[in-house]
Amino acid sequence: MLARALRRWSGFGRHAAGFRQESTGPSVFDRVVHLTVIDRLGARHPVRAMEGQTLVEVLQDNEDMLGSDCLCISPEGRGQNEAHITLPNEYLTRFPPPDQRTLEDVASRITPNSRLASQIIISKDMEDLGIALAENAPYATP
Repeated sequence: MLARALRRWSGFGRHAAGFRQESTGPSVFDRVVHLTVIDRLGARHPVRAMEGQTLVEVLQDNEDMLGSDCLCISPEGRGQNEAHITLPNEYLTRFPPPDQRTLEDVASRITPNSRLASQIIISKDMEDLGIALAENAPYATP
């Protein structure tokens, strides 16, 4: 009885291998967001992202699965990548269109659903969102 009260008071719980600290805060798994990236051929690729990452960082992390043509060189500066994507209609108001000139530098065909991946920050409410890769301008591909 005394041991149980001490464990409860100290924040330690009984674990098979001994004592472990009981966590009260969110874990890394609470920050994981699952997305589906649809490539230009229509294939669906499930990817994992972390809250706070930009979508272009997620695409860079999964470049081996998505192919190197999913990214292009950013007109913003050296060493930065960019990607032209299209979003579903329900997300258009959440992510306003980027500067038209910057989008024209990156994209070959612009639609009302066109966005730049570097301007989309991953959040938990994007869980299971499908994002389609769009065509990049031919000269902008690394």
